[in-house]
Amino acid sequence: MFSGLLIILIPLIVGYLIPLRQLSALKLINRLLSWIVYVILFFMGISLAFLDNLAANLLSILHYSLITMTVILLCNIAALFWLERVIPWKNHHHQEKLPSRIAMALESLKLCGVVVIGFLLGLSHRGQRIYPDLPAVPDWYSATK
Repeated sequence: MFSGLLIILIPLIVGYLIPLRQLSALKLINRLLSWIVYVILFFMGISLAFLDNLAANLLSILHYSLITMTVILLCNIAALFWLERVIPWKNHHHQEKLPSRIAMALESLKLCGVVVIGFLLGLSHRGQRIYPDLPAVPDWYSATK
């Protein structure tokens, strides 16, 4: 569990510590990160298809999701109220043109679609392995669990 957390947090912290001012490099990094999100969601959809008793566990997954979302939203709202009291926000920024609501909704639908495509691919290969050349579970992984 801690190794997974470190895999996420170390690149995040290192990325914030590296100053980058070239606009072309920032656009490239943003595009690559978007593709990485799509790949991760695709594999999440595949792994979702391989869950045992998915239909029986959907209600508990929904409960966990709603509770987690509620707690995170309440903590964020409380932190924002506290931060506004401690360090009042002084805005000197001119508002840029926002993307349309339809474009934002389509982006969210694309993300959901990637998960659904991964799920359907996982369902179509449920009885067989998708990558037959790879070992099922590495030796080091089964020793750590």
